[in-house]
Amino acid sequence: TVPRPGRLNLDELPWPDRDDINYSIQPLPMASIIGGRGCPYRCSFCSIINFYEGNQTHGRRRRDPIKIVNEIEYLRHERGVRILLWQDDDFLASGSRGIDWSHAIAEECIRRGLHHDMRWKISCRSDEIRPDVLEPLVEAGLAHVYLGVESGDPINLANMNKMETAEDHLRAGELLRQLNLSFDFGFMLLEPWSNFSTLRNNITFLRIFTGDGAAVVGFVRLLPYVGTSIHQRLVEERRLSPHDIDADYTFLDSRLDAFYNWVLTTFHERNHSPNGTFLLLRLLLFESNLDMPDMPVDPVLRGFVRRLTAVSNQITLDILENATDYLESVEEVHENDPVLESLTQHAITQDHQLRRDIGALLNTYPGIQHRIHL
Repeated sequence: TVPRPGRLNLDELPWPDRDDINYSIQPLPMASIIGGRGCPYRCSFCSIINFYEGNQTHGRRRRDPIKIVNEIEYLRHERGVRILLWQDDDFLASGSRGIDWSHAIAEECIRRGLHHDMRWKISCRSDEIRPDVLEPLVEAGLAHVYLGVESGDPINLANMNKMETAEDHLRAGELLRQLNLSFDFGFMLLEPWSNFSTLRNNITFLRIFTGDGAAVVGFVRLLPYVGTSIHQRLVEERRLSPHDIDADYTFLDSRLDAFYNWVLTTFHERNHSPNGTFLLLRLLLFESNLDMPDMPVDPVLRGFVRRLTAVSNQITLDILENATDYLESVEEVHENDPVLESLTQHAITQDHQLRRDIGALLNTYPGIQHRIHL
C-alpha cells in the first residue's frame, strides 16, 4: 500500500483488545502498556526513528496521562493486573517534557491509590537516570529498569552514536542500586568496526558493571537493521549485500569472526535457551527484588540470587577474556581449534553446575518457582 501518515494524536486510538487474555491464570498477572511512540535520539543502529519518520511522525508522541491512568486503573481493578510492562522504547525521552509527563502519570497513580500493589517496568537511557527523575516514579510503583547500555567502549559508543559514555552507564547502575531497583540491560559485545582493544574494554566494563551480581551479563553483536546509518555504512564499504536478508557481515579482523562463531557455540544454551541461565537469572533478580505488600522482599533469597549471578558473570567474563587472549596471540585460527574447544567445554560444564545450583535454590523457594513458570 501507499505510505500514509501516522496518528499524531494517540488519544484517538482505542485501548488494546485484551479480551482473549486471561490474567487470572497468571501467578503474578502482568500486562503490557504503552504511553507513547517514537524516540528523539538518532542511534546509528536503531530503526525506530527511521520507522516513524516513514509515516511522517517525528520525535516522541505521548498519550494524555489521565487517560493512561484510566487504563491502568481498569487493568488493576477489572483484570487483576499487578505488574505493568511499559513498552515505550524510551519512557523518559525528550528531556524535561518527558520527565514532566512521566511524573504526571506517577502523581495520578498515587492519587488513585494504584501505587500500593502495582509495580512498573520501564526502559530508558543511562543519562536519564537521576534521583529527581526516578524518585517520584519509585513512589508510584517503579520496580525495574531496562537500560540501553549497548557498550562500555568509547569507540563503539561513538560508532553507535549513543551520545553517552561508560561513566554514564556506571553512574546509572549505581543509582539504581541505591534506589533498590532491579535492572537489566542491552549490550553489544561487538560491532562491525570492533577490534581486540574495544572487545577488551567491553569485558572490563562488564566486570565493573555487573561484578556484584545486581544484573546478569548478556551480550549479542550489533545487527545492521535496514534503513539505519550503520546498514548504509556497511553497504558503502561493500561489507554487506543489499540483498542479504540475514544482514550478515564479517569483521575487519578475521580472528574476531572466529571469536564470534565460538561465542555463538559456547554460550548458545546460556544466553538464548528459554530455560538458559541468562533468562533464569534475569527472572530471579526481578522476583527476588520485587517488594509488594503481600510479597515483601526476602533479603536472604535476594542475597543468594545475587551471589549466583555474580558467579555466573565472573565465569562468563573469565572465559571470554581467555578466548580473547588466545585469539589475539595467534595469526590464524583453524577449525576445531583445541584451545577454543577446551574453553567451550569448560563454559558448558560450569554453566550446568550453575543450573543445578539454581534448581536447588528454586526447590527451597517453591513460590518463586511457580511465579516464573518453571
